[in-house]
Amino acid sequence: MTTTRLQHDYSMTTTRLQHDYNTTTTRLQHDYSTTTTRLQHDYNTTTTRLQHDYNTTTTRLQHDYNTTTT
Repeated sequence: MTTTRLQHDYSMTTTRLQHDYNTTTTRLQHDYSTTTTRLQHDYNTTTTRLQHDYNTTTTRLQHDYNTTTT
């Protein structure tokens, strides 16, 4: 793909790491917090947008994919 933005947000119990990678065509941001499990993925590119929202008792996954060329 031409431009990709990946954002991961993980909430769990005892770890918070934040990584921010900037490259020419790709931007990756990982945010890990904790407290049970919360996963949020936000992918921005240019032409496709899928959003999945999963709610469970201990896990919440949210995926947001925006893409350039699929």
